[in-house]
Amino acid sequence: MYIPLSDVMLAQQITNLSSFQEEVGIKIYDSITKYGAALSFLLGDDLAGRNVREILKSFLWNFDEDHFERLGWRDFSAQIPLNSGEIELADIFRDAAAYALQGCAPQRIGTTLSERKYWITQLIAKVEDGMAFDQIFLGKHYSYLWAAVLARGAIDLETPRAPLEGLRLLGGLSLQAMRNAISNDGVFHPDHRQTVPAEEARQWIAHRRSFCVSRWKNLVDDQYLEDVRDEAITEDGKIRVPQATEGDLFVPEKIMRSSRGKRSLTITIGAKGHERQFSNYYEALQALSEEEIARWRRPNAQGHWGIVRGRGAWVVVSKAEIDRQIEDRKKTLLS
Repeated sequence: MYIPLSDVMLAQQITNLSSFQEEVGIKIYDSITKYGAALSFLLGDDLAGRNVREILKSFLWNFDEDHFERLGWRDFSAQIPLNSGEIELADIFRDAAAYALQGCAPQRIGTTLSERKYWITQLIAKVEDGMAFDQIFLGKHYSYLWAAVLARGAIDLETPRAPLEGLRLLGGLSLQAMRNAISNDGVFHPDHRQTVPAEEARQWIAHRRSFCVSRWKNLVDDQYLEDVRDEAITEDGKIRVPQATEGDLFVPEKIMRSSRGKRSLTITIGAKGHERQFSNYYEALQALSEEEIARWRRPNAQGHWGIVRGRGAWVVVSKAEIDRQIEDRKKTLLS
């Protein structure tokens, strides 16, 4: 399906899942009333009322059938005040939003990588099959969401092609910047549907600093869609940590090393020339959360310690796991 470029920005469209769910529910509800009006015009008000009633019964958890019958479907529809607590949507919108934004997989589908990969393939299949049905009720309003899901799927699972609109959203580019990238850089070779090979997508997105590396690949991440940096340690004992370009987390086993000339461990954070060292992991994490851009040192594949910067969402790790890693580093490096 052809998905044109737009000027939508993903993070501005979906600020959190609760408000997004409410927005989708209200739009679907409006579409249901229009659907009822169309049925009434074509097939009569009685048939329209029966159809609208059955849809609303599955859509609203507190649906009052007696009240519906007394008022009739038109007056009933006009009087319902909707809020997010009354709406029961299919999982597809919530799941697609969480996966598009931060590459999250819902906890209900399991905790192994194979289970999560399978879930993503199923999500992509649902999106591809459902895009036409979505447009019947909602027009093209949520095309951006489906495009982002398909683009991330191409990056994560090497599905054949990625829509340019989805890549633009994941990379955080404006419409004009994406047009410039297409026409001037020579990186993309789109087809008539505005899609590019998955390999081109992966090579390009790897250089986009605003791209959030998919969180489903991290088995210690609890997969909640959130990015709260003002408190690195939450009230429920969870720890929020940044992740680097390659998906590396700011966790003790990757960032703690022995101090020179001292029997202690050290962590280095900050930009080059403005680096600070800490012996306490939690103090280093708190200081990192106060930086405009999180930067820290960690070893690369060759063992050389260099500075990396955080990108995308901060992810959640249990405090028990952090403490275990701290003790392991002490035993390994100081014993």
